[in-house]
Amino acid sequence: MMKLLVTALALCLGLVAGFSNNEFVNPAHKNFACQNLYPKHEPFEPQTGANPYSLTVTDAPGGKQVTISGDSFKGFILQASSGSFSSPSHPIINVGCPQGATIRQKGAGVKNSFSVLWVGSGPVSFK
Repeated sequence: MMKLLVTALALCLGLVAGFSNNEFVNPAHKNFACQNLYPKHEPFEPQTGANPYSLTVTDAPGGKQVTISGDSFKGFILQASSGSFSSPSHPIINVGCPQGATIRQKGAGVKNSFSVLWVGSGPVSFK
């Protein structure tokens, strides 16, 4: 009985530790997120209704300010076809997608907007 309890506890601790650094635990989930631009947070499904968010791009010192705004949200994935992102005021995670510079939020606090700086040259598309 004690061995079963220790095994169950070890499995639970592994799950908690897996999400503690806010990284993708399963490489397949990362690949899915890079290709589809939404995370695979099972058992949750992506939103299918009308998009309540906007993405605006404005000139900023050193690059372009990219802002996601709209209804309150906890997370996002943002991808640029070229260049790189930085965020001096908000922690972000570089997802490392081969499709382009891709970031997501670090932490799941509720937000109504989130801005990052994109640095690059030439034509770019944001998703």
